[in-house]
Amino acid sequence: MEPDLRSIAQHALLYSSNRQEALDAALLARLGRYRYSLDLAGKRLTFRGQGGQGGEVSGRADVIASVPADPQRLRWGWSPLLADVVGTDELAHRLRDHGRERDLPSLVEEEVPYEISPDEDRDDVISSLAHAVGRVAVEVLGPETVYYTFPTDGVSRAVVALRDLDLELPPIRLADVAASLGPEALALDDAAWALDGLAAMVPAWSARREHRLDGDVDVVADEEGLRLVLRTERDDRGRARRILVSTEQG
Repeated sequence: MEPDLRSIAQHALLYSSNRQEALDAALLARLGRYRYSLDLAGKRLTFRGQGGQGGEVSGRADVIASVPADPQRLRWGWSPLLADVVGTDELAHRLRDHGRERDLPSLVEEEVPYEISPDEDRDDVISSLAHAVGRVAVEVLGPETVYYTFPTDGVSRAVVALRDLDLELPPIRLADVAASLGPEALALDDAAWALDGLAAMVPAWSARREHRLDGDVDVVADEEGLRLVLRTERDDRGRARRILVSTEQG
């Protein structure tokens, strides 16, 4: 994954991952087992219950990008190659504008190549890149954004930004973020950057670095005094080796 794309996705990772978990849980609670269908012309994504519960949930879906298996190139929704198929999406253009304003090449190139090494699973790489694109959409479009990614031909994937979804998601809770991370934040590249992104999405929360007797820690605190603490262990060259997770009530 290109460094600038990964950096943006990492900034939004904690918030957007929680919203994905909340969306999945809310859909299962409302519909039970469900299937989805995308109406490209109408720009609607609909989830329909398949079990005894029935029912449906739908919302506006703007195509942000596609991640085809062949060629191995991420295609943005604003690029002619994709826009000619799915139509023009304003939100995809906002990602391009964001990239131009901040000199982020991966957001302004029509196609962004990606690699799959011999020891990597193709499906995992494509899925991971699609979720990274979704997180970038959340970072650029704001905390009200929910993304959804799905396979388009069994391997390739599409990413859409959902709006006006007729399904209420519960508010984010810091305790849930901590629980999802577990004892070690394996998915994070940089603790301070990740917590800064989380606090940016939730105005009532604050992030900072604290200097303690046993070393520096990065902390985000919610409005009720719960604190998520990330301690980065480094090797003798100063590189992050692992990030340990704990919570404090203060």
